[in-house]
Amino acid sequence: MAERRYSSEKFQVLIVEDHFTTTKGIRAILGEQPQLEIVGERSSLKEAIIFIEKNKVDIIVTDLHLGIDQTGIELTAKAKQLYADIKVVFHTYEERPSFIKDALRAGADAYTFKNDDEYEFVLALTQVCKGKRYYSPRVTDLLQEITNEEDEEIPVSSIKLTDQEKKIMILIAKGKNNNYIAQKLNINANTLSSHRKNLYQKLGVSSDVFVSIYAYKYGLVKMGETE
Repeated sequence: MAERRYSSEKFQVLIVEDHFTTTKGIRAILGEQPQLEIVGERSSLKEAIIFIEKNKVDIIVTDLHLGIDQTGIELTAKAKQLYADIKVVFHTYEERPSFIKDALRAGADAYTFKNDDEYEFVLALTQVCKGKRYYSPRVTDLLQEITNEEDEEIPVSSIKLTDQEKKIMILIAKGKNNNYIAQKLNINANTLSSHRKNLYQKLGVSSDVFVSIYAYKYGLVKMGETE
């Protein structure tokens, strides 16, 4: 899996959207953000992957549905297989919990709705540029339906977390990386890995995205909070 470093000046953005008017609107919004540079527009999964393979892309802004039998979920998985540090921002009308869950599992760094205020979309991009994750507040409203495979959430109040696990959970939700968390808590990488594994098991989740979801939903961290 290759890694690519971000531009020192601007983040290179690829828009993947199969509706011209929506692409035009996204372009207008992104054009007002000085830290972003639109480097391409594509309307299908195949075209997007070909572009990513040949060009520098830091952030993909994509719809969830990309024509017949194509989704931004598949795009996310393929893009992150190519470049682990590429960021994906979903901008969609799709509110069905099963699709949102699949997008997050694939590695979505942000999930926003097209009928949100423009502020939410810009905030998501701002957070992603900082290396953070961001989900529309309405995603949080849907979390009770997507917390695990059986759609039967495990209340945090019923889970016995150690103080260290709680601290790690909060730092994960704030978008902190492993090095930061280990240094902050004065523990080594192996100890952190062990705590993280226990946290996953107790919450019944399989990624940091869903650790963050629990933290947001139960008020341990505010959406977009980084400090």
